[in-house]
Amino acid sequence: LFNTQAGGTACIAIAGPSLTKTIERLRSERERAILISVDGALGPLLDTGLIPDIVVSVDENRETIRKYFERDLSACVHSTLVYTPLVHRDALTLWPGRRLTTYTFESIYQELRRDHSKSELYVAGSVTHPAVDLAVKMGVVRIVLFGADFGFPGGAIHANQEAPVAFYANAARAGAMTRDGHGEMISTLNSFNGYRLGLEHYIAHHPRVRFFNSSRDGARIQGASYLEGDEG
Repeated sequence: LFNTQAGGTACIAIAGPSLTKTIERLRSERERAILISVDGALGPLLDTGLIPDIVVSVDENRETIRKYFERDLSACVHSTLVYTPLVHRDALTLWPGRRLTTYTFESIYQELRRDHSKSELYVAGSVTHPAVDLAVKMGVVRIVLFGADFGFPGGAIHANQEAPVAFYANAARAGAMTRDGHGEMISTLNSFNGYRLGLEHYIAHHPRVRFFNSSRDGARIQGASYLEGDEG
């Protein structure tokens, strides 16, 4: 997949609540861009008739991840699943299309890396990171983020009801906060703040790529401009 989209645009669908609000903008952008989805955003995309070119999955939680794939995936027969070896085989066997394996820099892959060489993708705790890094390694120069909220705008938890929403809701009561694109404070998780910082670090180190955020409802992402109505 690397270097196959030189100079192009990638839309990256993440499973934050704002994904559902921006789905029509995503549909418009998708006409001239490659669409990369994290596993948790797959269901909401398919429910609206959007078929991702690539789905990225890195989580080892069998129960959570399997739910994302337990649906009619026949529309994805020509799509590619990019996954790490930690992803449970129950999820892999449900995927109808091509599957490609990747590693991250984590030490758990040290032995595999020695015996079975594969490319690596960046991760800092969230599947968002390897999805973004994949797009950059494919050669795109413009990335538009959809559902990259890193928080709970309006108290909404997740775009996919198959996600562990009860866990997130309980964790949100710890009181962590972040500032959204409107300048208001919204609730979040400390881990989400860490994921956002990891993405901001990545953006800062890739100045040749323009990053856009499709919604102001989620956390403000340093280095990502907002996709306004006149953005091309």
